[in-house]
Amino acid sequence: MSGQYDDSLATSLSLLQRVRTNDSLAWDRFAKLYSPLLHRWAIRFGLQDSDASDIAQDVLLSITTKIDRFDRSNSGQSLRAWMRTIVRNKCLDFARAKQRHAVVAGGADAQRMMSEVQALELVDLDCELEEAADESQVVLAAVEMLKNDFEDHTWQAFYQTAIAGRKASDVAADLGISVGSVYTAKSRVLSRLRTEFEGLL
Repeated sequence: MSGQYDDSLATSLSLLQRVRTNDSLAWDRFAKLYSPLLHRWAIRFGLQDSDASDIAQDVLLSITTKIDRFDRSNSGQSLRAWMRTIVRNKCLDFARAKQRHAVVAGGADAQRMMSEVQALELVDLDCELEEAADESQVVLAAVEMLKNDFEDHTWQAFYQTAIAGRKASDVAADLGISVGSVYTAKSRVLSRLRTEFEGLL
């Protein structure tokens, strides 16, 4: 993985494209963006916090070797849906390994583990309410990642209107800039978000 962050690449390639070129800074950003979500999905599968953290790391490692195979146009699947499938499979593998260990030990633990694996197979991570919460989490993480790339007044104009939902005129008055400048700032940050996180949000 390369260690240099190339600004020319940053402006012309999305984060997903840079991840595919093994750009180490892009991978860091990708991991920061998605690790909390991967962890959250593993928790939803019923894993303990430490096990969920291990699964999230394992999924990220798996993604590094499989990201070139992800093609939304061929699969019709979003990146998050593709990653959810990987999380699901890793969680099931983890539960089955625990089940095998329990079967060797025998007793009530073996029966309990068999029931847990069967229950895991029925977990649905595609619930619409959960999808909306997942998307909000990723969008807010993406927004936060770009904060230091903009001057404070530009960032505040964007954040206060796009995220906090305040009127442009109120934000303009607070920041001592014109309403047009607020809209321009908001547009600049949104444009950067779309470019940087194309295919991810």
